[in-house]
Amino acid sequence: MEQLYSASRKLWWLVLIRGIFAVLLGAIALFSPQTTLVAFVLVFGAYAIVDGISAVVMAIGSRKEQRLWGWLVVEGIISVLAGLLAIAWPGLTALAVGFIIGFWAVLLGVIQIVQAFALKRELSGVWGWLLASGIISLLWGVFVLAVPGIGILTVLWVFGIFALLFGIWTIVMSLRIRSAVRQVLSD
Repeated sequence: MEQLYSASRKLWWLVLIRGIFAVLLGAIALFSPQTTLVAFVLVFGAYAIVDGISAVVMAIGSRKEQRLWGWLVVEGIISVLAGLLAIAWPGLTALAVGFIIGFWAVLLGVIQIVQAFALKRELSGVWGWLLASGIISLLWGVFVLAVPGIGILTVLWVFGIFALLFGIWTIVMSLRIRSAVRQVLSD
């Protein structure tokens, strides 16, 4: 258990970075809806790549302390692939962008839900945030996949809200991780 807290103490800031990037992406999507589809696709692609790389770095950095680090690697790979797909074909229609984002959100949501239950025993103060994030991601992805013709503006607004909520929860989770680790190490 001490090793898990040691890894978390070193890597909590990567969780914070993921949250900050998600909040920035959400703000861009909400407050600049006139942004072209190509710009949105490129911003989404860059975010997904940064998010995926951060997840893989966190997983590798905690692989000795965490028995379920492989799930975070899978999450990171999925994010990087979604980002690369978005950047490779920026001229996709709103429907295709919706499908990419929808599948990405569903897959990440499922992985986060699995991770939350795996962490329930180890980091009781954090698992609920991860579970909530996973459920929101899963529900949002299912919504986008169920109604792909809603138009890019609606996708931008829904994605903006999702990214803001995910970012805020991720920032809170990073601070709770840091706090929990400090408390355990001071005991």
